[in-house]
Amino acid sequence: MKRMLLGAVALLTLGALAPAVAADLPARTYTKAPDMIPVAYDWSGVYVGINGGWGTASRCFDQTAPLIGTDGCHNTSGAFAGGQAGYRWQAASWVFGFEALGDWASLKGSSVSLLAPANIDRSRIDAFGLFTGQVGYA
Repeated sequence: MKRMLLGAVALLTLGALAPAVAADLPARTYTKAPDMIPVAYDWSGVYVGINGGWGTASRCFDQTAPLIGTDGCHNTSGAFAGGQAGYRWQAASWVFGFEALGDWASLKGSSVSLLAPANIDRSRIDAFGLFTGQVGYA
């Protein structure tokens, strides 16, 4: 029992004599936080995307011969899907850009001819595209 007591006293003595490492660290120096500058959004850059939907178009068939008249009208409708890509550039608060869009389409329609009822007037749109310029103020 004496040995255990002697060992505990020796361990406590060594622990008390050990250096305190954490107390030896230098204090941090004070530095002022940087000024807050609000982040301005910038519209500049390239973008790509996909699109799709449903479209309709109206188609009328006109005759060029005098006094014959029109051959009638019908609507085409169907789905389309495609993509677009463009670039925008912001200078101060003005934004300039361009965009190209291309779509595959399946718009179809038909009607019986008014001038020749044995004929059927058909129309379809297989694809369409756009190229646009953009100017704006942000």
